[in-house]
Amino acid sequence: RQTTVKVLSNDLLLPSTSYNVKVTATDSKGSMLSKQWRFKVTDYKLVESSDTASDTGNLKSGFLSRSAQAPAESAIRHDYRRAVFQLAGILTDDLGNNVANEAEKGELEGGFDAYDFIDFEKSGSGFGNFVSDDFFPGIPGSGDPMHDTLFSTEILGYLELTKGVHTFGVNVHVGKPDQNDEDQFKVFIGSNPRDYFSKPLGEFELTLLGFRDGPNDSTFDFSVEKDGLYPIRIVYWNKTRGAGLEFYSVDSETGEKILVNDPNEEGSVKAFYNTAILGVPHVVNIKPIPGSSGNDPSQPIEIILGDQSGKTDLSSINLTINGQQVDPEVSK
Repeated sequence: RQTTVKVLSNDLLLPSTSYNVKVTATDSKGSMLSKQWRFKVTDYKLVESSDTASDTGNLKSGFLSRSAQAPAESAIRHDYRRAVFQLAGILTDDLGNNVANEAEKGELEGGFDAYDFIDFEKSGSGFGNFVSDDFFPGIPGSGDPMHDTLFSTEILGYLELTKGVHTFGVNVHVGKPDQNDEDQFKVFIGSNPRDYFSKPLGEFELTLLGFRDGPNDSTFDFSVEKDGLYPIRIVYWNKTRGAGLEFYSVDSETGEKILVNDPNEEGSVKAFYNTAILGVPHVVNIKPIPGSSGNDPSQPIEIILGDQSGKTDLSSINLTINGQQVDPEVSK
């Protein structure tokens, strides 16, 4: 006969942590068994209880989303920094000129619109894993009606997550290898996911193999410390040619991909929104970059603060360096 010994801890094992296990037992004749071993937990992403929403207010089902689009002939970079600056309205081109935003504004605060789920394709055509494709918010914009590229899109919401391990995925369009045209994204989670210091949850990974273009799935795993509502932000950016974006969860048993907050899917992860999240001040960007070295002492320390409502009290801003208070220049 066999005896199974199992421990189901109420707490998650910590990432990148080693554990020693020892088991002892004695049979009816007094013979003793003693065994021990050691293992290490992988460096998974842990979503902590401190990442939950603190004050959600009155929530509605779905997501908030908006886009910012550069004019057709703009010479702009194709990276995360460009996307964040473009969404913040402070993007400059390669010559240092301010880049206009031609994307149509949504009807909600901050130019956002509400969506049940995230399944976008720039022409509203079928793309990727799901067939309920909608246009990207605000695209095409107010300029050339045929111009539907060079844009960044932001998605905000609260995910209703249960304690344990989750797998989520984002699908975007990529071009052929010689086109150097991969739409990319990053996902953040935390009490204020728009903040520079929020926790990264997932990002683009090239998985479409071969000399072809099309939908590219990137999945990421994370563990949730406790049940709750967790604010998230998706930042997506497009270069040229195709554009598509899907946000889904993956069933751990069947591998099925399910759109987040799909009202027609019983197992879909619920999502909610409230425009109150837009009025919370946050850090858009800082210089020098945290952890960097070799910085030029003649260059300023710079912090860009964002506040959709514009209600930040400038006189309340306080800055210290190595514990010493300094008097910074503050401007809007």
